[in-house]
Amino acid sequence: MNIGVEEDGKDSNFERPVLVIKVFNRQCFLGIPMTSTEKTGKYYHKINFLGKDSYLILSQIKLFSIKRVSRKIYKIDKKEFDFIMNKLKNIIGFK
Repeated sequence: MNIGVEEDGKDSNFERPVLVIKVFNRQCFLGIPMTSTEKTGKYYHKINFLGKDSYLILSQIKLFSIKRVSRKIYKIDKKEFDFIMNKLKNIIGFK
């Protein structure tokens, strides 16, 4: 369960899909939470996830414990991943 404006997951386990951006080691990774609720604006990115529209919540990029991972569900293609990374870099201000 998360705090404040952080996105909670659904069901009793509070599960939520996350796009893994970077695995740092066997304990943690950097990820972007997803939602099925339609969101627009520069802090969101629409993605097709398992045949349905989903939205990456770019403003909530954070470090996750590997212990939070229950299973690998889906892998996006490199072109889509690169586009998301460029969008994220522009939001954060990295060149």
